[in-house]
Amino acid sequence: ATHLGAAPALPAPTGTVGLPARLLDLLGPSPTSEDLLIRATGAASAEVAAALLDLEIDGRIARHPGGLYSRPPA
Repeated sequence: ATHLGAAPALPAPTGTVGLPARLLDLLGPSPTSEDLLIRATGAASAEVAAALLDLEIDGRIARHPGGLYSRPPA
């Protein structure tokens, strides 16, 4: 009998490593556009959108009308 082990975990694509931390570094108290964040990180728009959503759900950033995001004051 052949035993099939679990497949090794694949490394995250380079574009997504540390993306939430990079987004937090780019964001301040003034709202910043999602488009600007995409250009500044060089990541795919879907990856940035997913990371922004995760950060928003965690309460670490705020979303504003017009696709703008900011970090709440500490």
